[in-house]
Amino acid sequence: MSRCASPTRPSSAISPTSTTSCGRAPRPSESRCGHQHSIARLLAAGHVDDDIARRMGISVRTCRSHIARLMQTLGATTRPHLGALLIGSGIVEAHRRD
Repeated sequence: MSRCASPTRPSSAISPTSTTSCGRAPRPSESRCGHQHSIARLLAAGHVDDDIARRMGISVRTCRSHIARLMQTLGATTRPHLGALLIGSGIVEAHRRD
């Protein structure tokens, strides 16, 4: 199971940081977790792959890879299901549209 997003890890455990609590640079897996958390927030806000990739400065293919990894980690079978799991687990907050 991935060290990134999971229903049992609080969102603060996967939030991106420039250094860890001990002052060292984050490991590549920690940086990847940060990307996945950012992608999760953008997905929950209703952004599409192309927009997420552009905002994050990554390729669409890399964006989709992160999304697939999130889906596998959380056990989501569809993208709407992923959104529900992200919000329900507290990994991201629901955005209200007025």
